[in-house]
Amino acid sequence: MSAFATRRTGGWAATRWACASALAWLRRLLRGLATDGRTILVSSRVLSEVAQTADRVVIINEGRLRYAGSLRELGGDAVSARTTEVEQLHAALTRGGYEVTVTGPDTVEVRGATAEEIGRVAVNERIVLSSLTDGSASLEAAFLDLTGPATTPAPARNG
Repeated sequence: MSAFATRRTGGWAATRWACASALAWLRRLLRGLATDGRTILVSSRVLSEVAQTADRVVIINEGRLRYAGSLRELGGDAVSARTTEVEQLHAALTRGGYEVTVTGPDTVEVRGATAEEIGRVAVNERIVLSSLTDGSASLEAAFLDLTGPATTPAPARNG
């Protein structure tokens, strides 16, 4: 399909734009149906899309329910920021009303903010960030934790 789409559109950039455009359209459609009160069931392994589309998730692995609950409680809406100035970033984000947790010597996890908002706070406070990662990374970690190999079956988590 990619080769056909590439020949027809004249290049990879056009093909990627078409895919991005179609995904954005699909997200709007699903959100609109959900806003109308409909329940939408989507099955996907593309976790970044799940993070942008779903409010609640169900994770089933090898026929067993591993998680059923909100995406927020699973960890899919957090943004991770890395800096050598953790205390200053923590204080600035807390003053801004964000939920901030120090997760390592140089890392904080922030809920209720986008990566762009965190970046703006850091710039205004003159704090250097070495990385900024959106929630899909923590969603992926949670997914792998729930579905990875284990010696005994893990009980289902409800959020």
